[in-house]
Amino acid sequence: MSITIRDVAREAGVSPAAVSLALNGRPGIGEQTRIRVQQAAEKLGYIAQRQAAAGFKTICFLKIARHGHMINPDHNAFIADYIDGISSEAAAHGYTLEVKSYQTFDLEQIRGDLSRSQIDGAIVLATELTESDIPRLSGLPLPVIFIDACYQAHQVDVVDMDNEGALYSIMKTLKDLGHRDIGLVRSTAETRNFSLREKFFQEAAADLKLHTEPRWTFSVDSTFDAAYRDMKQHLEDRRDLPSALFCVCDIIALGCMRALREAGITIGKEVSIIGFDDLSPSQMSDPPLASVQVSKTRIGLRAFELLHRRLQEHSPLPYEKILIGGSLIIRESLGTHQQI
Repeated sequence: MSITIRDVAREAGVSPAAVSLALNGRPGIGEQTRIRVQQAAEKLGYIAQRQAAAGFKTICFLKIARHGHMINPDHNAFIADYIDGISSEAAAHGYTLEVKSYQTFDLEQIRGDLSRSQIDGAIVLATELTESDIPRLSGLPLPVIFIDACYQAHQVDVVDMDNEGALYSIMKTLKDLGHRDIGLVRSTAETRNFSLREKFFQEAAADLKLHTEPRWTFSVDSTFDAAYRDMKQHLEDRRDLPSALFCVCDIIALGCMRALREAGITIGKEVSIIGFDDLSPSQMSDPPLASVQVSKTRIGLRAFELLHRRLQEHSPLPYEKILIGGSLIIRESLGTHQQI
């Protein structure tokens, strides 16, 4: 007996319309709902049945959490943008997209799941992966593309954001606004992009002759509530702040802004704040948060293009590392020190 879309909807606890949106890569549902539908469809055999009928090939988006400080509901928006970029381009080329979510890194489980699902290629969200994970995953018997992390030492295909260009733009803008003393709010959660942003923060500060000091580096967790809690503790311990703070991501910046407001510090006047990712809440914060906007949809699209080329080409191709540039979005959290 064939499995219907209503069977999948019943298994996932959603409407048939939500199943259609999820399995066709359409917007209009949350990422958690999309994943739940994908899992229900795979469990019932609906995806394999659908692919066999349509003659489609299948690629997979692997979302692997190691510690959950970045792969969590606070960051669902940018993960959904990656998926939207991949799925829209995949559908245009006759591929279906499966989303597989793992709460730990278990290579044998991943290998087994890919084998059972007859996956042709994979795009891996490398946000929480360690450097030693990269060669293990690149050794899978299918083409693999990594996004949201760039490890230069490994000969693998990567599509990531241009952290270096973004940090130089941030620091140059802060200098143009009249800032000379710049602080860093870093994350206690280790990710490759965060590490690169810290590195280029220091390099840009040195090149532009801006003043940074160890006491102006604040370490906080990368979830909103924990970043707020940790920054609140820093402010209780000391109130010596530079005139501007760069936060390695928007979630951290938003948590820190709450702590600063509660401490009676006027954001944009006593201290300027800038984040990274330009998430939707940044536009509605008090004050609106300046940030770096990088198209996650574009990263997903380019990742599929690279994977598709791997699948179509029969001879070996050199590995590629593609960096997508960002735009600095000026908002009120930067204040009005000077006009740019």
